[in-house]
Amino acid sequence: MSQLIQSIGLIIAAVIIAVILGLLISAFFNASAIGMAKEATETGRTSLSNMKEYGIQLL
Repeated sequence: MSQLIQSIGLIIAAVIIAVILGLLISAFFNASAIGMAKEATETGRTSLSNMKEYGIQLL
């Protein structure tokens, strides 16, 4: 029985970590898209380096 409880605890921890990681990745791409849209509106051009720059600013 204790092995089962330990396994369930490990599965719950893995799910929580996966959800947090997914949220961070989603936030990175959302911030990147907003930053690139801002850059494109201001200058008329954008690049992948802008995406990286705005995404990392968030984190």
